[in-house]
Amino acid sequence: MNRIRSKINASLRLLRLVGPRPRLLLAEINHRLFRSLRKQRLRRHFDAWIVAVPEGARLVLPVVELPEITGLPPELQAGAAETLREASAARAHQMRFLGSETIDYGPEIDWLRDPVTGHRWQSTLHFDIAVSDLATADDPKRVWELSRGHQLLILARASRIDPDHAGIWLDEIEAQLSSWISRNPVGRTINWTNAMEAGIRVANWATALSVAGLDRFDPAFVEKVTVSFQQHGRFIFNHLEGSPRMRSNHFVGDLLGLSVLGTCLTGDPDAAIWRDAARRWLPREVDHQVHPDGGDFEASIPYHGLVLEMLALCAWYLEHGGWTIPAETRSRLEAMVDFGLGVRHPGGRAPQFGDGDSGRVLPAGFGRAPTIDPVLWAAAAILGLPRPLPGNPDPEVAWNLGLPAWIAQQEQATRDQLPSSAFPDSGIYVLRGKRSHLVVDCGDLGQAGNGGHAHNDTLSFEWSIYGIEVVIDPGTFAYTSDPAARNRMRSTAVHSTPMVDGEELNPIDPSKLFQLDELSPPRVDSFFETADRVSLSAFHSSYERLDDPVTVFREMTMSRDTGSIEIRDRFSGRERHRISMRLTFAPGWRSELEEADRILLIRDEHRVELKVSGAGCDLSEGWYSPYFGCRVPVTCVDVTATLDLPATIKIELQPIGSGNSGSVR
Repeated sequence: MNRIRSKINASLRLLRLVGPRPRLLLAEINHRLFRSLRKQRLRRHFDAWIVAVPEGARLVLPVVELPEITGLPPELQAGAAETLREASAARAHQMRFLGSETIDYGPEIDWLRDPVTGHRWQSTLHFDIAVSDLATADDPKRVWELSRGHQLLILARASRIDPDHAGIWLDEIEAQLSSWISRNPVGRTINWTNAMEAGIRVANWATALSVAGLDRFDPAFVEKVTVSFQQHGRFIFNHLEGSPRMRSNHFVGDLLGLSVLGTCLTGDPDAAIWRDAARRWLPREVDHQVHPDGGDFEASIPYHGLVLEMLALCAWYLEHGGWTIPAETRSRLEAMVDFGLGVRHPGGRAPQFGDGDSGRVLPAGFGRAPTIDPVLWAAAAILGLPRPLPGNPDPEVAWNLGLPAWIAQQEQATRDQLPSSAFPDSGIYVLRGKRSHLVVDCGDLGQAGNGGHAHNDTLSFEWSIYGIEVVIDPGTFAYTSDPAARNRMRSTAVHSTPMVDGEELNPIDPSKLFQLDELSPPRVDSFFETADRVSLSAFHSSYERLDDPVTVFREMTMSRDTGSIEIRDRFSGRERHRISMRLTFAPGWRSELEEADRILLIRDEHRVELKVSGAGCDLSEGWYSPYFGCRVPVTCVDVTATLDLPATIKIELQPIGSGNSGSVR
């Protein structure tokens, strides 16, 4: 009976999400009906379709020019020295991934073992592998991250900037790649359980080999890698992720793999099929997954950065193969850069609205700061845009695209206009002042209604002064390795938005870690800017489902000159309700409770006064996740009140006595 009820609910949900689009509904039903049949056929023909590849294929990789360290500009010297330090660690199999301390993988890397829990996934056909067990702390992402091969990029760069020891770096690349290929037969380990990982993996392999130089490796090794590339392409093409109704960043990862392999493989007739498919699908996916204002459709700013990186690299590889990006697609990618510039804090932090798994394609190293600045620089270089930010281009431009690309970008003029403040399609609004920067989430749950990477953060905000974060989103921390923490970090209770009677904005099913069903998307009444102030007014009706319906109205005003913020939360209704809200403060701020309604925040020479009217406030301790897999204790303020509605709560945030009176961009 429960199974029947579950199927009925799933069917009703599909009808609701598809809406009055009969052709899409039929395509989705057809996809679901034949999904099992496709899997059965793949099982029967796996060796013939995926493992067996034609002989005679060759790799033709882009040339990435990177000189030895003495030939690098002074601005890249420090980054090069750090690359050599990390390369030494990678050669010793000592690496950091997803919030871990440095892990010593030993003389022989075990590519199938979770280094934190010790669990080792079985080697069998990927259809039969249990990827996640919510009853354990095992996390396949720890294995996938290692197998993406970011350490190969570091070793390849070291082989160029340290030519006197190039042999040891090249030998380690060859040893790790050979080990991975032999211990991960195609389709038969945890590292083959989704096509996106295969796509990101081949992008890392191809870039590492481009930087290192294919002609510096033994021909037998190159042939081995070429065969693996052919198998990767067949695997990805036969395991595309998503459906007619909903495709997400996973499909973009698949597309990245097809773009790389379709461009870099010659002598394999299937490579042309993958290349042509990537050329058809890139414009379609950019239109499907990127809002007209440039924001990614998954309701997550960290995932916006990942998707922009993957799409820009798709374009780079396809253009390397002689294709010209359609003007509409290029314009939308440029809008993605503008969106990233618009929402970033002046200090470089990307607001952590929605999920963030610290995912990257071609990172500079093992660190994962909460920023997408390197992606913005790289995308601008690929698209030929002006320098997106003041200062020197990010070193990643040189490491991944070559020193000539870095120099060309350095010679570009810096964009001379401020980015937009309003992104209505994505629901993100930015209030800017001389010393203050406020980013507000007024967006829906994303993914065409699936909400897989959204949090219950409607009308929440992040605030910084002088480029220093003050009020922050608490982040993500974990997915399947800690379901309780996963659900806590996406709950209403930990976000800077009102919670009524302890109810979630949108119900969270504890067993569905990648789904939220939206009850009422927020609406923006007004957003206007004058010379001395910026104001935003928005509301949502999620709590109108209560016995006594409640509508939440939020008005936010910033003084451009002083940087002060005034937040007025109004609640409609007729009865008594409990209102609660948590403000999470960035690490480094200490707090003093001056009065029951007044708190002083202190960090170095900076001071912020927080005052609450219409409710009480208390200091508490909460969690902040600066990157995936890591969380640290931070100071929070809990605002609470039991009120007879209608009522209003006012919060004022006032910078006082700050040492720097200059403006922020």
